[in-house]
Amino acid sequence: MKNLKSFLLLSIIVILSSCSTFQSWLPFGENEYQPSIKLTNHDRVTQILVLLADLELKSEVAPLDSMPFTQNSYALLIVGEQFPHQKLSEILGFVRNYYTDLHYVALANENDFKLKNPAQLFIGAKTDLAINHKLTAWSTNDFEKLKAVKSQPEMLQTIKQINSKSAK
Repeated sequence: MKNLKSFLLLSIIVILSSCSTFQSWLPFGENEYQPSIKLTNHDRVTQILVLLADLELKSEVAPLDSMPFTQNSYALLIVGEQFPHQKLSEILGFVRNYYTDLHYVALANENDFKLKNPAQLFIGAKTDLAINHKLTAWSTNDFEKLKAVKSQPEMLQTIKQINSKSAK
């Protein structure tokens, strides 16, 4: 009888620990988000996907929108607060060659932009979002400052600083 109770108790623990809802209650069951990138679909997106594959980042292309792609209509870069600063620096080295009118940068949590996870980067979000949130276009120098960051807190602070400067 004691063995049966032990077996049942062990079975319940195994079943509950495999349940994703139960795992979220446990301190060691917290999800670690994997960095990922979402890209607006346009004619050169396959070239960018090759470069992102070299960085070993999971990437997805957003479905085609009802509005046709033009560079100036998809000019927002949304950065999740947990997106790795090293990867962002590498991506900034080439992404503006493909998204030539990428002029706005926003932190997802600061502006209520919804991303799948806090370690996601959305390249080419709609410019309307930036305008509605009263973001001002970044200069080439601003992008260089962001590209040069050396830590996660510095990345977040740089984005906040440049956006607060433009809000004045």
